[in-house]
Amino acid sequence: MPADHPDAYGSAREALADIWRITALRQQLIDAAARAFLFEYLRQPQAAQLSGALNDLEGMRYIGPAEYRRTVEVLSTLQGAASALELLDGDAGEWLRQPVRQLRELVDRTLPRMKTTAGWAPGALGAHFGDRYEGDFALDALRQAQRRVTRPRGAAVDVLRPVPPDEGLPGPGAGASSRSCRGSALRVDALVQRASLARAAAAGSVADRGLQHLVDLGMEVSSRFTATACILEDARDLGGVSRLLTDVATVQVDESVDGLTVTMPSGETSTVRREPNGRWTFAGEPRPYASPEGAVAALLRASRS
Repeated sequence: MPADHPDAYGSAREALADIWRITALRQQLIDAAARAFLFEYLRQPQAAQLSGALNDLEGMRYIGPAEYRRTVEVLSTLQGAASALELLDGDAGEWLRQPVRQLRELVDRTLPRMKTTAGWAPGALGAHFGDRYEGDFALDALRQAQRRVTRPRGAAVDVLRPVPPDEGLPGPGAGASSRSCRGSALRVDALVQRASLARAAAAGSVADRGLQHLVDLGMEVSSRFTATACILEDARDLGGVSRLLTDVATVQVDESVDGLTVTMPSGETSTVRREPNGRWTFAGEPRPYASPEGAVAALLRASRS
């Protein structure tokens, strides 16, 4: 994470840990509500908002730029609902006060970091999935986003209905190889195309925001599958993904519009540039690499020889 974003999450795993701490309070809220006359709790409009927001967050296993932005919206809803429920008086307010306050305090602490991370633009490095399962989790997030926009009735989402959420998208192991990653990216692109058409028909409607999120998330997931395919292709000739990434971690890389400035452990600097066809190379290297990580690792090894 860049030094000028000290409050941003350092990794998706850290951000997800905060989300799971928030959703873990669900049972405490339910237990407290039961003791505080369930009907009294449920007839509060903020209770429905709170429950819906927790439903949206529960079970998250993937978070990237699009999901950070959406999570900010959901957490803002949680924050407002929890603050309103804290004002309840009588027995209901007495029983609910502790878990609701705990929920609001967690949200108050998490929301600013989510906002900071949502506003951080990812660079060329690290666009690939972090492990073999993250691609599957990203596809699950896409399916959930598709279900949310196909749930309401209306012509605006009809273009998505011919392909149910559990069909069309790849199944488990979608990121197991460079070939499967590229195939997965193409299938996600097809969903993005349908969602874009649906959004054009739904402009200004209730479904508009959900469809825009589906488009943004789909474009992100497709791009990450492509980046993963590229790094897997380079890894074949560079000793495997783990060794490739270990090499990249030993150098300092500064990104700019023109490319990457790589500072070696010796202090020597070199430039890795992106060619018009999207591949990466550096001075004295006739072979272009599919990923920026591959080019940086190859540059490091060339400097040692």
